[in-house]
This record gives sequence, structure tokens and C-alpha cells, in this order.
Amino acid sequence: MEKYKVTCIEDNKNFVTTNSFLKLKKSFKELKTQKGKIIHVIGSPGTGKSSNIYHAQQVLGLNMYNIRIELKNDKVSPKEIYNGFIDAIRKDLGISKEKVYEEISKYDLVLFADNVLDSESLNKGKIGLGQWMHNNRLKSILFYFILFYEYLKHIRDFKKVNIVFHTTWTFIINGKKYDLLTDFSLLSLLFQSVLKLFFEVVEISYTEAETIEIINSHFKDISHSKIKDYINIYGNKPRLILKALEKT
Repeated sequence: MEKYKVTCIEDNKNFVTTNSFLKLKKSFKELKTQKGKIIHVIGSPGTGKSSNIYHAQQVLGLNMYNIRIELKNDKVSPKEIYNGFIDAIRKDLGISKEKVYEEISKYDLVLFADNVLDSESLNKGKIGLGQWMHNNRLKSILFYFILFYEYLKHIRDFKKVNIVFHTTWTFIINGKKYDLLTDFSLLSLLFQSVLKLFFEVVEISYTEAETIEIINSHFKDISHSKIKDYINIYGNKPRLILKALEKT
């Protein structure tokens, strides 16, 4: 697993409060008293979406259920993946299939994050949903339709559950990773506008000053000018910069 990748609260030892975190925390505050909210956290690879989610949950004392699913290979169908979610919850909580929605409604939030999207980083013999979607571009569209269908089918149950998830639609251009939802100016804003029709959207991004503060929380002796050199290469993406600094 990557050293600076946060997949649980225990990984979040160095955290710097930013404007993006405060926006996320504000959205999370309502999860204690409201049900039926779906919060979609977006951000370019390396911005620390999971880190912000786990810290907001910890600070606010929210009772969270963190779903974990591992796919055997990239040949599984979209329907099998959805059924895999239900089956994983059923087995983890020791309940019947019919009790799944009732049981997860007892939590302040249900999280779909790295334990779903990047489970290959936790178990090298499996693949995560993110890798499956990357390998099955057209199938991934069908997967979204299945999710929407199941949501409508069980809408009364989902109205009792708060869901938080994060995604990136990653493209590699000239060896660099870019996120369709945040890195392409007007096109990204268009996609975000569509997402906001269905979800509450919170973007994780940083100013240059915030990025410098995050890097200095890990490497206290590195100069601001050197960090700016890395920002010119990687952008305001702390995890990518930290990985690069680790190699120097």
C-alpha cells in the first residue's frame, strides 16, 4: 500500500485543515440529524479525498460503516458487482439479505471509498472497482445505470441511509494523471453541474499555500521554494509531491 495513501482513520496522522476540508465538514455536520443524503467527494488523484473524509468523520464523531468489496477479476458483470455490495454487507454484519438496508440505516453514513475503489492496494490478488471501471469503459456506463435502477427500486430504503463516496475519472496524458471531473476547466464544470442534479458535490482542491503547509507537515525542513518547484511539476497534489520527495 502507498505510504501516503489514507485508507482508514489510523493512517491520518498528519492532517492540515484547508478550505476544502471546512466545506466537507460543513456537509458532514448534517449527517447526524438527516437521512437520505448522498455526498459525492471529487478531486484530482493525489489530493487526499479519503484523508479529508476520514478526518471529518473523526472530528464530528460520526458513526460510519466502511464498505469493503474485492473483485476476483475484471470479467465480472455490472450486476454481479452490485450484488457483491449487498453480499459483502450481509456477510460482514451477519444478517440476511432482506435486512441489509435496515441495518446500514443505523449508521450516520455509509462510505464507498478506497476499500471499494482501490482494494487492489490492500490485496494484490484482487482488483478494485476503480480498476474494473478503467478496464471496462463501456461496461462502467452500464454499471451506473444499474445503480440508478436499484436506487429507484429501493428508494424508500435509500431515503433512510446517508451515503458518501468519492470517484475520479482518470485519464493519462503524457504520463500524467488527470481527472475529468476537476482538471479540464469548462468541461469539468459541465460534468460537475450534471452531478449536482443528483448529489451534493464537494471538491477537494488546494491553494499553493495550503499545499506547501501540507508538505511541510511531513517534511519540516524543506524550503518553500523547493516545494514550489514540485508544484510546478505535479500541481497542488500533495500525495504525488510527497511520493516524489520520498525518492530524493
